[in-house]
Amino acid sequence: MPSATPKPVVDRLHAELKAVAAAPDIHAMSIRLGTIPVESPSPAELQTFLATEIDRWGGIIERAGVAKSQ
Repeated sequence: MPSATPKPVVDRLHAELKAVAAAPDIHAMSIRLGTIPVESPSPAELQTFLATEIDRWGGIIERAGVAKSQ
């Protein structure tokens, strides 16, 4: 969602999505589809993870010539 989204809205959406994913029928469907259901990280943890991955892979992508290759 947009970075300007208020924290209470982000937190509410995260809580609702987490509840849906934990529902027994959704959990069972995930397994039937071959996915591994995992606990969703908090929005702050996900933001930290994404920043780390961008730092980790950004330079590699640029050096490989993939970045800005339009």
